Amino acid sequence: ETKIIGFEGMSSTTHFEEVVALVCIDLSESDVVNAAGDSVVPIERPAVNTLRVTFAANAGSVLIAHADREPEASCDSE
Repeated sequence: ETKIIGFEGMSSTTHFEEVVALVCIDLSESDVVNAAGDSVVPIERPAVNTLRVTFAANAGSVLIAHADREPEASCDSE
């Protein structure tokens, strides 16, 4: 299970067609496994990742247009 544990708006266009935010994702309960069911998650993977996410309005919906890790940013819960 992956949880969003933080969200901080960074910028937006005038009419909110695009919004950029830092999003903190708790990965501590998530896993990736191979065909044999063995975890392939590196031991050194941080439990919390901070992402810079760009949201864009599209036909009345809000979509994720772009997302990248933001290693210089941190979440209060880390």
